Amino acid sequence: MQIQFDRLVENVRLLGNHHLKYLRNIEANKDHLIESLEAKGKIDQVHLWKSAQDISGEMDVILEVGDSLQEKLYFLGCYFALQFLHMNLMVKDVLVLDLTSSVNRNRAYRDFMFQSGLKFRSLSTCYMKRLLDLFIPDEERPEFVMCAVGTRADQDDIDIGIVDDGSEKRGNFTKAIGKLRAEMLKYASCLHFYLSEHVGTQGYSASIYEYRQLLDKEIHDFIIITEMLGAAPVLGSEALFDQFKREITWRYHYDRKQDNKYHEGYLRGILGEIRSLLIRQVKPDSLHLKDDGLRMLKSMIYVEKTIFQIDKVNFWEIINELRMKDPIRRETYDRMERALTFLEIFRHLTQLFVIQEEEIILGETATADNMAPVAECMGYKDVGGIKAWDHLLIHYYEHVQLAKDIVGTLLKFATEHLESISVFSILARYSKDSEEWASEKRNLAVDFSNTSRFFRGTKFWDDILEALEADDGELLERFVTDFNSLEERYRKNLVERYGACSTYTFYAFISFLVILSENQRRLKCQGLCEDLNMAFLNTAEKTEDRISKLAKLFYQYPKLINEYLMTLDDEKLIRVEKILEQDVWETEIAVSKEKLKRLCQLHYRNSRYFKRFFIRVVRKYPKYVQYLDQTEKLRQIAKGLLGMVDNLNDCDEKIKALGDYYDLEFLRVGLETLQGVPIGVTNTEFTEFSDTYLQVLFDVCKQCVDEEIGEKVATRDLLAVFAAGGHAREQAYDDDYDIIILLNSRDEDMRKYCNRIVTRMNSEIIKRGTLPHYRFADHFGHFVTLIDDLDVLLSQDHAEAFIDKSQILGSRMVIGSRKFEKDFIERIIHPHIFSKSREYISQMIAEIESRHRDRRNMIVRDINVKEGIGGLRDIEMILLIYKAKFGLREPINRKLMATLAEIDMRRGEDFRILADAFDFLKNVRDIYRLTVSAGDVLRPEYLGRAAEILGFKHKNKSTPIEQLLADYHKCSTQVARIVDRMLMYWEK
Repeated sequence: MQIQFDRLVENVRLLGNHHLKYLRNIEANKDHLIESLEAKGKIDQVHLWKSAQDISGEMDVILEVGDSLQEKLYFLGCYFALQFLHMNLMVKDVLVLDLTSSVNRNRAYRDFMFQSGLKFRSLSTCYMKRLLDLFIPDEERPEFVMCAVGTRADQDDIDIGIVDDGSEKRGNFTKAIGKLRAEMLKYASCLHFYLSEHVGTQGYSASIYEYRQLLDKEIHDFIIITEMLGAAPVLGSEALFDQFKREITWRYHYDRKQDNKYHEGYLRGILGEIRSLLIRQVKPDSLHLKDDGLRMLKSMIYVEKTIFQIDKVNFWEIINELRMKDPIRRETYDRMERALTFLEIFRHLTQLFVIQEEEIILGETATADNMAPVAECMGYKDVGGIKAWDHLLIHYYEHVQLAKDIVGTLLKFATEHLESISVFSILARYSKDSEEWASEKRNLAVDFSNTSRFFRGTKFWDDILEALEADDGELLERFVTDFNSLEERYRKNLVERYGACSTYTFYAFISFLVILSENQRRLKCQGLCEDLNMAFLNTAEKTEDRISKLAKLFYQYPKLINEYLMTLDDEKLIRVEKILEQDVWETEIAVSKEKLKRLCQLHYRNSRYFKRFFIRVVRKYPKYVQYLDQTEKLRQIAKGLLGMVDNLNDCDEKIKALGDYYDLEFLRVGLETLQGVPIGVTNTEFTEFSDTYLQVLFDVCKQCVDEEIGEKVATRDLLAVFAAGGHAREQAYDDDYDIIILLNSRDEDMRKYCNRIVTRMNSEIIKRGTLPHYRFADHFGHFVTLIDDLDVLLSQDHAEAFIDKSQILGSRMVIGSRKFEKDFIERIIHPHIFSKSREYISQMIAEIESRHRDRRNMIVRDINVKEGIGGLRDIEMILLIYKAKFGLREPINRKLMATLAEIDMRRGEDFRILADAFDFLKNVRDIYRLTVSAGDVLRPEYLGRAAEILGFKHKNKSTPIEQLLADYHKCSTQVARIVDRMLMYWEK
């Protein structure tokens, strides 16, 4: 016999290490068992070294050869272990044979799982029956039924529920079940008594009366109900089981002739759980065999089982019934069976060959080797350099996504069904009859709260939310009116009750708050919004799994969470952020949590100027809030939006897509600035996308005008668009858009044509929140200025001509040809500025000195980073002087100052200081514009965020703001001294 045992040991090496428990049991008891069988002439009546056909009969033989109770238990446990191992060792050969002979892999998987479940259920039931017979005689037992309430093929534990008659015999029966449980733990699978943990007051069983006591008044725990609905009797009284079904479980099925509140309650519980699983993030570095897809799929099958009154408990049998009872969704059920079968066999074989855990870590080196037998057993093979396990893993993710798609589809159907049978729908319809409602002195807010007590703890309220959000708004208005009609003391109590309920369903309550906030002005319910928001936040702060709930919601419903945050003032946004402060160990939850915190900060820590773009983007593309910390991802998306413009045929659609591109790029570059990206980078990127926007906008608007007039007009080298001001200097975040549009033609029809293009461009630029300013439109009354007219204007040399010349000298061509640029320089810049640089420089010096006199006579506490002495304007004006003197067309930026340092080497160090100062002052202004307001006057008390982003920290009792101010004053003083020295030089 040792040879057979050694062979068994060798074969078991193919299985997971948890099978060693059974080998140890066999090794300890096999010799004594064989001796006893041989001594009593029974050895030929049992199969020890191969699978038995009559397990029940052979177990009885085993009991006959045992003398004492303990010996019987040893022998029975040994025999169970032998048959258990034989059963699992047959798995590979049977499945491989089925896959070889079947052209339908999924059918082979399904048949295998069906048979595996039957065999394990039969083996474990036979064992438990003999154990119970050993521990308690029939006459000492109460009437009972033992039910299996889990998946038949599950071997890691066996979920059991026991219903009894509640008689005095329960005490001895409980002791016997306790002994049975201990034996199963030692020699077989652990028994899990989930039902008995929640129903009844003692032991492992509960009576029908005790189930009623728990479940009659409220829905309680939908998991209990799910287990009851899946109960299959394995031992005991069939009659008691039938009574249990009639009085307890069947009421959770839909019945159009009766009250369906129990069915509704179950749906509200399990659909909420299904949604939670739908929004759960699949981990990138591990698989969760139940939570990735299997649990939600099985839960949805139970939803369908109760809707269509199906009495089956096996999942494949339920699906077959669904095909017949709901033929319109037959294709969905076919896909459901495919996903269920694949995910179920994947889990079963993984727990058979690898480990009895629900999570598989993908990053570990040994994972691929450990999972290879699973892949092989499922019929996968290595192909070239791609391993069988890699193929299987890809298919696993595909079937998880299939499960999500199926569940999402059926969730909509279940929601419609729920709405049609809900007690709340009846309540809502009744409340619309104002006269009858008023005559009975009913209150919808109170009735809803009272009715919902039965459903306490359930999470799914989509049908109610849809009714509240309906276009007519009647139900919401009735709710608000009735709520506000209550006396203050009762109203306050009701607010607290609603807030307390939110702990079970963040999604539904946040959705409700958003609906209410969107209608608060129309319904004049600002006070109610405020009170319910405070009640929710108070509850959220006390909810243990608050971070997990909010993070998961944010991942799956970013639009909802962002809309909710938009309804909150700064104080509440800070509360939400604080709710998220606690550390969490799950990586995915931690990532979503941090993203949500950053979203809160974007709402309350930034200026309206910046939030305009942020809100426009996330309202139209709510998924993008997931990428607010991934600016490179946003860049890729923006490129995609720009690429869409060429693929669209309609001009208006092109312009909309182009506007989306601009908004997203503005948001992206703004986020980079807030993240501390160097100003040289952000200036370059801002200039790149704003130039691209203007160039493409011109092309699209020209196309629109061409379509309107019915012909294409060639502007050739006659038209050019120049950026002036900050955009010309290749700087970000100017609050206006200075544009010079020039036409080198006196053709009036051409000017009208160009004006039509620019008129369209103007309206679109305004939509982006930037005010376009056409420098010479005030002089000539047209968007488009003729070069001839500009030539005449500058020839007049009026008092403020130096301002026009400064705009022209600082301009940068964005649209136009090199020929136009050359003509522009020759006709305008060279004769009116470069050739008359002495006059221009004198006017500029006078302007600087005048500004300085005015500033010195002003007493100001705040900082004007642009117009202040030593500010940005001083640097820009002194550089314009140098540009005029040396005939330079480069934009005013660091590159220009490097060029000037080479030209005027005596002042090289001054230009390097000016370059650093220019970047510093501009950086401070940029951050202030994004975080406080889009102005040039900076209030010191609001510079905290700028100091933080620029890297200032507490140092030597000096605050970050104080250090920033010190650096600012040092910088502006340096600039002022350099500018004064340069002015003195030019005055000479």
